[in-house]
Amino acid sequence: MKKVLFVTYGGGHVNLVMPIAKEIERHNELDYKILALTTAIPYLENSGLKYKTLLDYLPMLQNNKEIINIGNKLAHQYHNPDAGFSIEQTSAYFGCSMYDLIKKIGEKKAFEKFEAEGRKAFCPTSIMKHILKIEKPDIVVTTVPYRMEKAAVLEAKDAGIKTVFIHDLHFVKQNYLYNIVDANFVMNEFVKDELMGYGVAESKIYITGQPAFDYLLEPINKRKSEIYNEFELSPEKKTIVWIADNSKVLTKTYFDEISEVIERFKEFQFIIKMHPGEENVDIFKNICKKNKSNTRLLHKCNNKELIYIGDLFLVGLSTMGLEISRMNKDMICLDYDNLWENLVKENVNKYRYDVLNLGLLVKENDELSSVISTMLNNDKLRNYFDDKRAKIFPNKHSASSYCYNLLKNI
Repeated sequence: MKKVLFVTYGGGHVNLVMPIAKEIERHNELDYKILALTTAIPYLENSGLKYKTLLDYLPMLQNNKEIINIGNKLAHQYHNPDAGFSIEQTSAYFGCSMYDLIKKIGEKKAFEKFEAEGRKAFCPTSIMKHILKIEKPDIVVTTVPYRMEKAAVLEAKDAGIKTVFIHDLHFVKQNYLYNIVDANFVMNEFVKDELMGYGVAESKIYITGQPAFDYLLEPINKRKSEIYNEFELSPEKKTIVWIADNSKVLTKTYFDEISEVIERFKEFQFIIKMHPGEENVDIFKNICKKNKSNTRLLHKCNNKELIYIGDLFLVGLSTMGLEISRMNKDMICLDYDNLWENLVKENVNKYRYDVLNLGLLVKENDELSSVISTMLNNDKLRNYFDDKRAKIFPNKHSASSYCYNLLKNI
């Protein structure tokens, strides 16, 4: 039986993989394994899917005692106890990554590079080479072209193993690896056209839809009142949700502006949904301390249920903006300090959520309050966005089923 190895981080990335793995199990014509990295682990723990973590491979890796020693030192500094996985997992991740970097450029330069670039400095090819020898997959599927996923692709190509990228975004961050993989799975024509503009052959690009959105089409098996109760919210009040990007990305303006609207709109209830990989939790906790009566802080939750009970969503760069739009909910796009332009660069005029007509834009200080009032009270405007969302997300069934069939063919 042919074997698929998925290599994925957490948040939106692992949610791309899980429905495809379920399709594989349903058909029972392929074998699979998921290598769960960092924040992917808590998503998979109770999924029933077959997965391993770096901790499982450690006993089989050469020089594992050295890897553990390096990892333990870094884990005590960088482990986030609220991220949903153990400090031993953090140690395994940092140990494997830093061990590889030290072997490549030496200890002094490795730590200097890590200090300057953070996790972007990592590409542990030696570790991934060993894992591929252990698992012996016929195809490697990754979800972002960075760090361990990048290393997996490079080593798979070197070993003659087929490779696939599943693109999670509605735009492309240019990367040379898109050219070397055997297939790119993308959500729509926009992404396909961009990849072709970067020189990727059309024969390597497949429009599959977005597997992570398949679950949004399924009915919710809970009463709305139950969900409100679980989130400790009142069904009588409007619920405004801030889908926060990682605090390393956000500027001070975001925190100041959100704090201001929370304090101003006491008649509403607010949820701050932190990024799954957020490590600086205190900055978010401080906002909530001032507004305990009407604010809830969440790190991990059922996104579908959160979107279901939310009335209005404040979104920056997060791909959850697409899920929110897929469930036909109202959205305000936050872009203080040109965050989209700085990170997405030339794509800003094409793919920011307000440009796609998925919501209103807020760029200036002190205008968020008035835009919130407009979105909640202007029915004509909300109907306009309803129509636009329906055109961007036409009904498509089971992207994961399509991905499964493509993997089988590849």
